Amino acid sequence: MKTNYKYPFANYATKCPKCGQRRFKQYLYSDGTPIHPTVGRCNREESCGYEYKPKEYLESNKILLKNYTRPTKRISTVKPKPMYVDLGEMKSTFSNHNVNRLILFLCTKIGVEQVYAAIKRYFIGTLRYWNDWATVFWYIDQVFIFFDIFMNNFSNM
Repeated sequence: MKTNYKYPFANYATKCPKCGQRRFKQYLYSDGTPIHPTVGRCNREESCGYEYKPKEYLESNKILLKNYTRPTKRISTVKPKPMYVDLGEMKSTFSNHNVNRLILFLCTKIGVEQVYAAIKRYFIGTLRYWNDWATVFWYIDQVFIFFDIFMNNFSNM
């Protein structure tokens, strides 16, 4: 049974501020960073017994729990630019359908005419990859530019 604590202990031990033994477990924020190097508990309860709780630390440093928010790391919001594929390279994948496992399978199930209509509609290609032939599904953006591919060789069909 997993329980979620507000300030969990670290999975590693550091030196205790009181006894100096490497048996001190620090309290952590929810993002995994230690609250303070002295905030934690020594696992030597009998001989050391040091414990400095997060609440005590926050109160002694006059940090209000209601108004306190942990500074967060700034995450970059820059979206990567898509890589567009040359139209000639994309068109070169519209051959060799006779070795494409997915197309051969679909031809046996729904018929050749319907399969080739789907190939034209969804831009399904065939590419030499993985020492075999792979099916290529082109990703197309809103202005009908081909910019990425998903490949599968359907070897388990």
